[in-house]
Amino acid sequence: MTDLHVQTSQYGDPVPCIFGRMRVAGVVIWAGELVRSNLTSKTNSRQAYSVSFALALSSRRLSACHRIWADGRLIRDADDRQSVQFKLRLHDGDADQAPDPLMVASLGINRAPAFRDLAYVVFEDFDLSTFGNRLPQITIEISSADGSVDGGAIMSELLAIERSGVGSPSFLGCAISGDTTEQGLEPLVAGLPIATHFRDGRWVEGASDVSHSVGVADPIVLDSKVDERQRAPAKVALRYFDTASDFAIGESSVRLPGGDEALVINLPVAIDGTAGKALAQRILTRAWQEREEVRLRLPLRFCGVEVGDSVALEGFASEALRVRRKLIADDVVTLSLVRNADSRPVVPLPAAPVADEVVPSGQIRLAVVELPIGSSSDLPSLAVVVDGAPQITSVQIEGVGVNEQVEVRSSPGAIGYLREPLMRGETDLFDTQNVVDVEFAFDPSLTSEDESLLFTGANTAALGGEIIQFGTVFPLGGGRYRLTHLLRGRQDSLIPDVHATGSAFVLLNKDSFFEIQLPVAALGTAVSISASGLDGATVTDELPAVHGLTIRPWRPQVLSCQLVGQELRASWVRRGREGAAWLDYVDTPIGAAVERYGITIAGANGASVSIESDIPSVTIPEALLQELGPRPWRLEIRQLGNFTASAATVQIIN
Repeated sequence: MTDLHVQTSQYGDPVPCIFGRMRVAGVVIWAGELVRSNLTSKTNSRQAYSVSFALALSSRRLSACHRIWADGRLIRDADDRQSVQFKLRLHDGDADQAPDPLMVASLGINRAPAFRDLAYVVFEDFDLSTFGNRLPQITIEISSADGSVDGGAIMSELLAIERSGVGSPSFLGCAISGDTTEQGLEPLVAGLPIATHFRDGRWVEGASDVSHSVGVADPIVLDSKVDERQRAPAKVALRYFDTASDFAIGESSVRLPGGDEALVINLPVAIDGTAGKALAQRILTRAWQEREEVRLRLPLRFCGVEVGDSVALEGFASEALRVRRKLIADDVVTLSLVRNADSRPVVPLPAAPVADEVVPSGQIRLAVVELPIGSSSDLPSLAVVVDGAPQITSVQIEGVGVNEQVEVRSSPGAIGYLREPLMRGETDLFDTQNVVDVEFAFDPSLTSEDESLLFTGANTAALGGEIIQFGTVFPLGGGRYRLTHLLRGRQDSLIPDVHATGSAFVLLNKDSFFEIQLPVAALGTAVSISASGLDGATVTDELPAVHGLTIRPWRPQVLSCQLVGQELRASWVRRGREGAAWLDYVDTPIGAAVERYGITIAGANGASVSIESDIPSVTIPEALLQELGPRPWRLEIRQLGNFTASAATVQIIN
């Protein structure tokens, strides 16, 4: 990639093939003699030099030159204003272009080459005085007539692959460079998720719509099931030309927890950092999807199976596999198959616990979530999320003590649904045993985030009554994602034993929702929310009861119990949203007018004892314990707040 920014002049140097808009240095293909001139002023006289030269820019036709840099300094801007004196002529690489007149004057009409089918630019009388009378490194922003391009169009032009109109990743520009076409396309094939398949003797862009079924009754031989887990990368580093930094080389990387094997891809395309990060994630996802390979030996009647087709292999996988390689020899068809997420059938979304009405302005979904942390710790707060917010003009909130209409100013929200159940997981550390498989109607373009950003609130979602965060994102296509490296039970939320398939997964990232504050009188009552579209159509959702999570104290932690003689001694550490990070695992701010705890201990006989304490410890005397009967006993500790009590921290005493 650095070769595109370094000017060369050696015989045999490759000239890149430019698609769209790129910044290149080019190859010096002709240079005239230095021209010396004497400059005299009132105080001194000096000599200045200029030179004329030509740079080959593209082996493909160009339409325009834009900005120009010399030694990294802009000498010609987008409005053609120059800070260095020179004349510029572009030869677009036409098949019948004529030689440049300056080269004809210097070399003669019979010796001046026309460089047909090669786009080049001629600098005439380039002033060298500001560069120490030497030729600087020149880089030029150039463009072809394509506008923005996509990988499928490049593959179609250079390899004669038939386009199918399925679409592929687009970018501002691309530079193909190498000794052969295959060598130049190699990083493009490695970096872009361009699907191809073989049909009727030719290669076609896009995934094949042909599928085959191999059952247990077929005379198949499973040669091997190759597990390439150890060879799949833990990190992908993608290098590209960053459009936000004047086409400087940028890098985006994503990684999985653990492992140190990295895959570095130099992708010669012009994109921004956001697109680079998303593309790196897709590459990492594809590498892990294809880490397992199945090799089949089948009878000749399967010779019609082509590369790119889907094969459903009974007893091996629930989704179809894709044919990566095919070999026919000795009356046997040998197929190499890999998993392909894009080949999975799209399962209709199950019924979900949020409104799901279709209005004329588009499919709109609405969800209402209680916020454990709001902008105020004195009033209950709701997060209202509208999936497809650009189609919504206002939201009406109705309940006890509240009846207001709010204009929507937030960015579009995102509401998805679980495709698989999510079981209870680790709360003190990252949950690495479970994954979240979720599907969105409107793709929110999720990205992975490192732990430092997670602890500032990135990648937060509400799932049932649980607040969850996710660090690693695997896009599966079609608005489907697999989320791992989970933080569970965030903001003192409760984790159920299982989140069922179809549970609503509501993103709570910044600007993806708007907050509604309710009066304290709304505690325990229902709230109705309705969103109005541009044409007056509405979609509604209802919160059956306001629990006041925003003003509810958080559960005490690190509960420790000990029987000393005939007494029970218990101690704990308080927690509060004011010290939510809890970095040192010691006391945090109280978050209430007074520090007060409710302690309940119950026996197996149904008897219970309730007392209060104003310090984070308690001693229960023998007389009270005798009322409970023999152990086991159930001890519950709650912090008492200004308006309500926290959920209980529970310990069984045997």
